[in-house]
Amino acid sequence: MMIAALFLMIAQANDANAQRPGMDPEMRAEFAKMAAQKVAGELKLDKAEREWFEPLYMEYADSLRKAQKIDLPEKNKEIKEMTDDEALAAVEKMFASQERALAVKRAYYERFKEKLTPQQLFRLFRPKNERRRAAQGQGPFGPGMPPPPGMGGGFHGRPGF
Repeated sequence: MMIAALFLMIAQANDANAQRPGMDPEMRAEFAKMAAQKVAGELKLDKAEREWFEPLYMEYADSLRKAQKIDLPEKNKEIKEMTDDEALAAVEKMFASQERALAVKRAYYERFKEKLTPQQLFRLFRPKNERRRAAQGQGPFGPGMPPPPGMGGGFHGRPGF
């Protein structure tokens, strides 16, 4: 049922995107709500915690998306075709975007910290690729891959992570 609804939303988004650039705001809100529900499930939040968390997470995700937006004049331009000034300006814009994103994360970290445990905060703020691997039951080095020598199987050699 959920998969069929997701496919329907994707099809509707494709129709909307064909008519105008960018994602339909209603579709974006629905995807944000689904993402918040998924993260709340990963954090094993109860009903009361979800009621607090999901709207805050949706606000956080929207703020983060806006902060990460980079306005590069010619996104499809090959790097080798860029002038030195264009390349340097693009790097500066990327750094500024990363700084804005970090500021958003720090601000929402303080708000999430009010009710989430340190372990839940770690799960929430760890890089997406690590969250995806954890959700798939994989370690940080892939399925069945032992950690590199000296790592000891824990996070940076520390057990319990």
